[in-house]
Amino acid sequence: MRLFTALAALALVPLAFSQAVPGYVSFSDGEKRLAELARQNSSWIQISAIGNSSAGKKLHLLTVAAPGKVKPEMRPAVFVGANLVGFHNAGTQAAVAFLEKLVAKKDDAAVKALLETRTFYVAPMLNPDAHDGLFQGPKYRRSLNVGKLDRDLDGLVGEDGPNDLNNDGKITMMRIADPAGEWIIDEKDSRLMRRADPLKGEKGKFKMMAEGIDDDKDGLYNEDPAGGYRPDRNFAHAWNEADPESGPWPSAQPESKAIMDFLIKHRNVAMAVVFGPANNLLEMPRGSGGRTGDIGSTKVTLSRNIANATGLTANKEYTIDEVYEVLKDSPMGRVPGGLTKEAVAQFVGGGPATAPDTEDLKFYRSFADEYKKLLDKAGLDSKRSGGQSAPGGLQNWLYYQYSTMAVELDVWGIPKKAAAKPAGDAARPAAANGGGATTPDEDTIAYVDASAKDGMVAWTAVTLPDGTKAEVGGVDPFLAVTPNEAELKKAADVHADALIFMAGKLAEVAIADVQVKALGSGIYEVSATAVNNGFLPTATRLQVRTRSYLPARLTITLPSGANLVQGNNRSANERITGSGGTTKATWMVSATPGAKITVSILTQNAGEDRREVVLQ
Repeated sequence: MRLFTALAALALVPLAFSQAVPGYVSFSDGEKRLAELARQNSSWIQISAIGNSSAGKKLHLLTVAAPGKVKPEMRPAVFVGANLVGFHNAGTQAAVAFLEKLVAKKDDAAVKALLETRTFYVAPMLNPDAHDGLFQGPKYRRSLNVGKLDRDLDGLVGEDGPNDLNNDGKITMMRIADPAGEWIIDEKDSRLMRRADPLKGEKGKFKMMAEGIDDDKDGLYNEDPAGGYRPDRNFAHAWNEADPESGPWPSAQPESKAIMDFLIKHRNVAMAVVFGPANNLLEMPRGSGGRTGDIGSTKVTLSRNIANATGLTANKEYTIDEVYEVLKDSPMGRVPGGLTKEAVAQFVGGGPATAPDTEDLKFYRSFADEYKKLLDKAGLDSKRSGGQSAPGGLQNWLYYQYSTMAVELDVWGIPKKAAAKPAGDAARPAAANGGGATTPDEDTIAYVDASAKDGMVAWTAVTLPDGTKAEVGGVDPFLAVTPNEAELKKAADVHADALIFMAGKLAEVAIADVQVKALGSGIYEVSATAVNNGFLPTATRLQVRTRSYLPARLTITLPSGANLVQGNNRSANERITGSGGTTKATWMVSATPGAKITVSILTQNAGEDRREVVLQ
């Protein structure tokens, strides 16, 4: 197992002590805080549980929606899920801060309008089994639930976890002198370790690993900690079957299954925000490899049957753009709403998308611009790296399979140094959000020196039970993900504002116009136009491709005795563009004068609207 993974992904171990961390709440205190928040605002905040963790702890969810014209379950909704990874307690605080800001500003005109037209589903503590790793020692980044997993296949479970050898309450790093090792002490800063560069004639002098001993005496260190699986890696998109901690199959863990079950039952979610280790508004999402999100450039080889149907050549490679040009003016192109490249890709077998669609990326970039302005205004770093959401993680599943707009925000990260880095430093492994690193980068060291003197543990000599001499030290395991109370409050407040901003950009449909023209003999022509008043379209491009949601439907409802002479009572549109995009339908109706009809625009995730019209 890679060293930084062993340190970051270790699960629950026997807990030696508990301590308060200013600005952060333990799971039990968080439960009480959420319950009280719901109790004090019971007319528009409801608390429930979407399931239980592996240990039987509740996965709390707060549904936030003030009374309004449309029922909460039919409004465009935002799902906010925090700390599924277990050690991202700053995400929990950001989710709670968002709830508290809604309460504080509920009478503000803009927030009041959101509460009456949107629904918010907020789950601040999605990995209860690992949540308290910040408060209980020895401290290290716990991610695993309390399931049982024999990682080293020796018939024992959880027998070789980390050990606090210098009794400082933290699990940091351990270096052991070894001529076969890959590491040397950094000549620029003796606190740091770096890999030896054979191209420069450098020879390694140390091997490095997480702090601990060989408890089961099999020659390996910390390879089988207590705990089971990582719920944050147990979703279907790019799920890693080679990693035992990702679970035996996607959705195998109660936490991930509960989240998926809830979301599948709540298709009104138009946007999801995951508070986790990555930030795809600071760094645009790149996907999991394979083809790009640009469907048009995807290359496919046509089978004989499809080639015959299209008039193209069998077993020849074409791009989706080339096939689309052939089909768009053919009978196949005359489908309601028009032929799309997504539909062509499905028809010819273009395969699943593995990177965000280029059209969807435009909206991510638009949100990123505003988000960075909020960070800059608050004095937070908007230029640091954001990293990428993890394979098998919630954000990727939300976008690629649930097919909604989904962002992951890390709330806070170590700021970049103002000064340029000296030449050659690029070879040093950088600190990874959510994963840690074997040695910190210059940004981390600069931050420690300026703002977190206790963020580095000095190298201390220890002797292992077998007599091996070693040294223990390095970066505090929570340094890069747990800002101090003042920084946390500032960052959480900014992210509450960002959520309010993004919620205001959701698609929102309305009936814009209905025209009735009497043609004589009790026949009426009814024309209706629905508009999307929101900024976002009613569907992502991925959603159109996967058809995971029902399309927008413009419908007509007739009273008893009236008949539809021409047209379907329902006109579907897969995607109504934002900022005033429209969809239209025309019907011929036979009815007596004075009859009342209802025209409706219905969607799963952009709301609904109705208008009653008298035929005359």
